[in-house]
Amino acid sequence: MKRPLLPGLVLLALGMAAAIVAIAIQDDGAPARSLGKFDVPDVGVTEPVELVDGRPVFVSTDLGGAVSVVAAVSTHLPGDQMGWCPESRTIEDVPHGGRFDVKGRYLSGPGTSDLGTYTVEIDGSSLVVLSFIEPTGRSDIPYPEMTGDCAHGGYEIHPYYED
Repeated sequence: MKRPLLPGLVLLALGMAAAIVAIAIQDDGAPARSLGKFDVPDVGVTEPVELVDGRPVFVSTDLGGAVSVVAAVSTHLPGDQMGWCPESRTIEDVPHGGRFDVKGRYLSGPGTSDLGTYTVEIDGSSLVVLSFIEPTGRSDIPYPEMTGDCAHGGYEIHPYYED
């Protein structure tokens, strides 16, 4: 006597669907496609964090309320320490003085391009980092009048680069 095949296929399909859902959720509750999930910083705040794969980034909410995630990796020499200068509100290549705004746009110094950025989704008070955007060159934006200087100390060095 032949047994019906349909109930077995239904159970198999349900089991596979459950496995796919389990794989799609990471420990932090973010979808598997995300590179990290963080709290959205307050307006005017820039925070150093590391993505789930260990890459250092700065997460910022600028004075206008726009949120950005910027790679904390120098475009001059990738091993250089990167820091946040709260006085000038710039991301800087500490040893060589390259400066970038909170959106990763080149301002001055030896950097060869803008900093890489990431696409993000805002989920309530959480920020989900989705994918990397490779910089295509150096911004040609008017150099802003700098207010403050961290060259003699005052940097908030990204913890990724601390000994």
